[in-house]
Amino acid sequence: MSALFSISSSSSSSSSESSSTSNLLLTETFADVCELFLSTSPYLFRAKIEPRDPRRSAVAHNNCVFFAHLIEVVAGQTPPLKAFLAKDAATTNYVSALRELASAIFRAQMQFEEGRLLSVITGETPSAQAFASALAEIANETPATELKVSSVAHYELRRALNDCLGLLGALREAFAGDLLPEKLAARAFSTLVTSLLTAFLAPIIELNDISSLGASHLAHELDYFSGELQPFLAGSGGGGSVSKWIKLNEVNFILKVGGHFSFFTFLGCHLW
Repeated sequence: MSALFSISSSSSSSSSESSSTSNLLLTETFADVCELFLSTSPYLFRAKIEPRDPRRSAVAHNNCVFFAHLIEVVAGQTPPLKAFLAKDAATTNYVSALRELASAIFRAQMQFEEGRLLSVITGETPSAQAFASALAEIANETPATELKVSSVAHYELRRALNDCLGLLGALREAFAGDLLPEKLAARAFSTLVTSLLTAFLAPIIELNDISSLGASHLAHELDYFSGELQPFLAGSGGGGSVSKWIKLNEVNFILKVGGHFSFFTFLGCHLW
């Protein structure tokens, strides 16, 4: 497209006879390049990036956005292309099609990342089952609980939290260096953290009962999780992730002051 821009500039200053021929060639080449990019990008994207790589997905997203912007610039500054776009309804869809492709690429990557994140604490994966078992063991802890059972439960719960934090950290590292617009990156993390906290809080709220010792130990884990999650909320603008993070701290407060889940029954409408 950059080459087309250079050609279009030289064609504008050429003689009228050669200009007529070059303008036709320019518009045809312009349409061919757009069609080629739109036709091959989804296949190239799928072949080169699977298993999904967030950095490559971001680059593919940026390429589509940049190409769409360049089409508008080139067409706006080149009379024959501007006229071509104005009279050809199909061609005017190039920009919107490229932007839709960019959104589809990035949305697919975020859905993949969300699935990886939630599989740590939900579903039938070994890690999710270990998390659920650990949560139940800690909730029922008493001073008489066998030390080995207690240690394993605490280890599995903390490992699940660290696995989630590790996935978020790896994604942040992949997007480092201003690879994505700040607002887009913040919105992506806000969505992921919201989904994660929704899945994390649900089984805690649903516990029928919890021991005083279990409440104390869970509060300690929630203190850790809350603090480690806070950096991922930067730039979210007070969206859903911040709201869920506040709810996480509300649950933590209830664990610290009471530990009995009659508190959750009483405050359930406020927690969700």
